[in-house]
Amino acid sequence: MAILGATGLTGGYLVREALERGYKVRALVRNPDRLGWQTNDVSIIVGDALDPAALRKLLEGSDVVASAIGPVRSDGDAAKMISTNVSRLLIDIMPEYAVSRYIVVSGAGVEVSGDELSVTGWMVRTLAALRFPSTLRDKQAEYEMLARSNVHWTLVRCPLIQDEKYQRPPNVSLTTVSSFHVRAGELASFVIDQLQSTEFIGQSPFIASFH
Repeated sequence: MAILGATGLTGGYLVREALERGYKVRALVRNPDRLGWQTNDVSIIVGDALDPAALRKLLEGSDVVASAIGPVRSDGDAAKMISTNVSRLLIDIMPEYAVSRYIVVSGAGVEVSGDELSVTGWMVRTLAALRFPSTLRDKQAEYEMLARSNVHWTLVRCPLIQDEKYQRPPNVSLTTVSSFHVRAGELASFVIDQLQSTEFIGQSPFIASFH
C-alpha cells in the first residue's frame, strides 16, 4: 500500500491501521523523522509528491495508493491546488506500474451530482466554503478530474477530522454528511476497508462519526 501524506494526522492513522492489518506500507515523505516509531516498519521514499520521479519510486511494488495530502501553509505557492496536482500526476503514472486502485481523503464540502444534503450537510458545506475556500476549490477540482479518469477511485468526503481513535463504525452516506466531525481512527479503518472492497469504486461517500 502506497501512502501520501503519511506524516499528517490522517496519514499517521492510515499507516498504523494498515500495519495492524498486515499490509506492507510504502510512504512518500519529505521528513522521515516525522513518522516517529513507525519508521522501522515502513518502506520510506524521501521526496516531494509533486516530483514524478519520487511518485514512480513510491509506486514500485505497490498495489494500491491512498492519499491524505493536504495544503501545508509553510509551503507557500507550492501548496496551491496540491491535491489536484498530485492526483493528476498519479493518474498519469499509475498505469506504468499496473496500479489502478486510488483512494483519496477529501472534504465534505465537495459537491457531487445526486447529493441530497440534510440541514447538517448544508451547514458543513457552507462552513467549508467560508473557512477554507481555496482548499475546497482544490478538492472540487480533484474530484472532477478523478470522475473523468480511468482509475478505480474512491473519494472519501470528510467533515472536520478529530485526533481520536476508533470507537465504532462510522456513518457512511452517498448523499449527505451526518455530523460535523469524524474520528481519525474511524476514517482510517474505513479507508483500509476499501482496499478489499468494490462497493464505492467511482463514488464519493460521506463519512462521519456518531457521538
